[in-house]
Amino acid sequence: MKGTSPNEVLLNKVCEEHLESVYNFCIYLIHNSRGLQDIAEESTQETFLEAKQQIEKLVQHPNIKGWLFQTAKNKVNRSFRYYYSKKKHELLTNEVIQYPISSIENELEINIDFDQLKVEVLKQLNAQEYELYCNYYLHKKSIDELSTIYDISRTAVTTRIYRLKKHIKEIANRVTI
Repeated sequence: MKGTSPNEVLLNKVCEEHLESVYNFCIYLIHNSRGLQDIAEESTQETFLEAKQQIEKLVQHPNIKGWLFQTAKNKVNRSFRYYYSKKKHELLTNEVIQYPISSIENELEINIDFDQLKVEVLKQLNAQEYELYCNYYLHKKSIDELSTIYDISRTAVTTRIYRLKKHIKEIANRVTI
């Protein structure tokens, strides 16, 4: 391997040694569901892409295999969150499509501009709530990542997310656009 850096050699070695075990771990995390195997494949690929991007830190890491497994777990969790929120949205959309739009509008007798509602709700969040909103919903950070960022327990992060959701619902119910 002439012209190959030590980091590339390490990355190749890590890939050769751990690719199959990381993939099997991802399969385990999705409970071997046949329809979700693409999540395991994508999560495995993303894990090793992350390893490539973080190779400088990984060189000094005391437990590379543990880092790979934790990263894979975070990638699978993030994919599940995306997958289920997408499925939930599709189900809601399918339910709405079953009824003519005009009958829905007549029943509700309101017309909501959701983009404007989102702007109004986000304006009313304090700085901490807005930061948590961005990290969890926009940047799709896991509970573990958030507990590290905020230096609090996973339970505290979960509680904060619950309170944030509740507060957003309260604001949305108050705001009329």
